[in-house]
Amino acid sequence: MRQSYQDKLKKIVRDKLRPKFRDSAISLIIDASHNTKHGDLTGNTITSFSAGLYHDGVLDEVLNVMDFSSLDHPEYRKLQNSDGVVSLNRYDNGVLVTVNASNYIDTDGSFGWEYARSFLESYRPKFTKGWSVVVTTGTEYSSYIEEVRHLNVLTETYLWSDNILSGIFR
Repeated sequence: MRQSYQDKLKKIVRDKLRPKFRDSAISLIIDASHNTKHGDLTGNTITSFSAGLYHDGVLDEVLNVMDFSSLDHPEYRKLQNSDGVVSLNRYDNGVLVTVNASNYIDTDGSFGWEYARSFLESYRPKFTKGWSVVVTTGTEYSSYIEEVRHLNVLTETYLWSDNILSGIFR
């Protein structure tokens, strides 16, 4: 079947823009991972920074910080309240600690990167024409870290996103 001139043009434009939006997503993920102000008990927040790249409302690609950084895969899944008292080596410094998981925000018990991917695969962007980039974490307690502990997870990246992206789209 022959492609129309318009279809060929759309493909050319898509192929030219996709790398720019992919670079944008990577820049936002890197910024978020470098500007976190919280510690990492299990490593599931820092390793869950992910972005969904959407074209015309359809997920085109999921990118995760571990795809292009030197971060190690977390050893432990997110703690669940039902885990009770557990001993683990902290992701951020390797120190063995004992914690009562029932004192933390309850989670689904998956790895953060799995939760982020699942969210991005189920997400439907507002805009169904053109490109969208959605950045997220895969931990239920990210908003708790920001709202209660007043530590940055994604807010600073959001606030600086215009500056982060301006160099890519010059």
